[in-house]
Amino acid sequence: MPFSSFNDPSDLARVQGALDAVWAEVRDTIAEEDRTRERTRLAYAVAALFPHAKTDTDLARLALERFISTADRNQATGQSGTMLPGRI
Repeated sequence: MPFSSFNDPSDLARVQGALDAVWAEVRDTIAEEDRTRERTRLAYAVAALFPHAKTDTDLARLALERFISTADRNQATGQSGTMLPGRI
């Protein structure tokens, strides 16, 4: 699991909060059959970006940007049914 390396409860709360915030923004743009895979992909992005984020808002923004940019590449190769949200 992407968050298994987080031992500090406050860090875990921050990454979970960022994941939930971004997921709420993109969930309805993703085909239902792709949602589990795409949420996991988003969770890995949040975990990877956590050390680089200064604030919770920054973490959510960075994760959304990563999620969208990798969805662009996946769509180009036919690997994802993700639709892109209209805002960041």
